[in-house]
Amino acid sequence: PDCRVIVAHSLGSVVAFEHLRQHPARHLNLLVTLGSPLGLNMVRRLMPDPEYGSDYLPRNLTAWVNVRDPRDPVACAGDLSMRWPGIDDEVVDNGDQAHSVERYLTKRTTGEAISLALHEVDG
Repeated sequence: PDCRVIVAHSLGSVVAFEHLRQHPARHLNLLVTLGSPLGLNMVRRLMPDPEYGSDYLPRNLTAWVNVRDPRDPVACAGDLSMRWPGIDDEVVDNGDQAHSVERYLTKRTTGEAISLALHEVDG
């Protein structure tokens, strides 16, 4: 119950998003999605409520940072802020391993977002 940050890679970002939808009373300071397929129409069509949070961000979420490599085949739908205004969409270069969770996790952008959110929680 005291979790304030979720970091989700690939299909895990769909699971995390659905968790937010199913638990509207549960507040998170930050969702970090890495190499997310959430922008793909084929993924969105299968979601129970693909428009959830599309007016801005899901109401139980303070911030959402999406980190993507433009060459990542899973994140090929691109900028998620086109579907969810308010997302901080960050482009990185993961080299020859575009979808690698290790590459995403070691990016400064990812670390700074998590650090800032945790600092805000601790006050």
